[in-house]
Amino acid sequence: MRRTMNSLLIGSTAAAALVIGPAVVAQAAPVSTPSASVVAAPAAGAATVAVTVASAQVGASAPQAPLAAAKGKKKAKKPSPAKFAKKVNAAAKKKVRAARVTSALQWSIPVKSTKKRAWWVSVSVGKGYRLGNSTIGNSASQATVTAYRKAVMATLKRNKLKPTGTVKFSNQITKSYAGSRYVCSVGYTVPSRYGVTPSSSFWCTTRAKANAAVKRLAPFEKAYRSGGRSTKGIGFSGAAKVKSSASAEYRAYKKTTVGIGPVEGVGGFSGYFGKAPGKSWRFVLGVQAIQNCSDWEATQLGRRAWAGLSCWRGDYSTGYEDKVRAW
Repeated sequence: MRRTMNSLLIGSTAAAALVIGPAVVAQAAPVSTPSASVVAAPAAGAATVAVTVASAQVGASAPQAPLAAAKGKKKAKKPSPAKFAKKVNAAAKKKVRAARVTSALQWSIPVKSTKKRAWWVSVSVGKGYRLGNSTIGNSASQATVTAYRKAVMATLKRNKLKPTGTVKFSNQITKSYAGSRYVCSVGYTVPSRYGVTPSSSFWCTTRAKANAAVKRLAPFEKAYRSGGRSTKGIGFSGAAKVKSSASAEYRAYKKTTVGIGPVEGVGGFSGYFGKAPGKSWRFVLGVQAIQNCSDWEATQLGRRAWAGLSCWRGDYSTGYEDKVRAW
């Protein structure tokens, strides 16, 4: 699954069985993720233990009495997204006998925890699984890759993860699935006359992590969209750490940077957002390289929030490196 962004969602109310295929595997954590057929099983817990002793009276037929009362059940431990993904992969591999699936590391993935929101967020993950990559020696036929990808999606649905969004660019497709605890992103290629290598991959994270990213980035998505820009199929990422202006005179001005770009496709950039005292966040510039000083100084918010930032003064061929000037 290709990513083009520069910087580039889940608790349950009761223990449930993790469905990874025809058989039910009891997991130490609830998987309240959406889907078609859900098979539930009781969570693992402490069973009632009764120790008895015979009556001390000879010839008496006194009933046995419990010496230890049953203790309360232990709360089931929730499996990590990595363990959940491992189970999903195992089920998909078994169904299609795709022995060449390999684990793959990914710094972040684009996900959607709900259908209602048009935009995506990029969250950190870790280990996922991929089939169909000639550079790591796990190439497979289009039929095998397609079967594996469909098996992964079917397993996610059986575990109650529902589709929340799809983005397509050329022959690249990304689909997001979300449940009460996990959010997963599945990326794959479709057949092309240009001979693109068949591939499919997926990664999972927690819904809590995805929701936290949405909460953190929502003000900047709103500011970006307020200028008449569409955020459908657009991903937002980054810590969005807020800083004050470097100018002592304009310290009340705030600034931050957010990664913005299509989930699939090209054109990612760093989005610079500024905030004047008592005002809301505003999108100032989208930057891919060093910007001309005049672009920052064109607005009061730009020149005051980014005072002292390195920029290029004048024409690109005859100009010189300088700093944003505030006034």
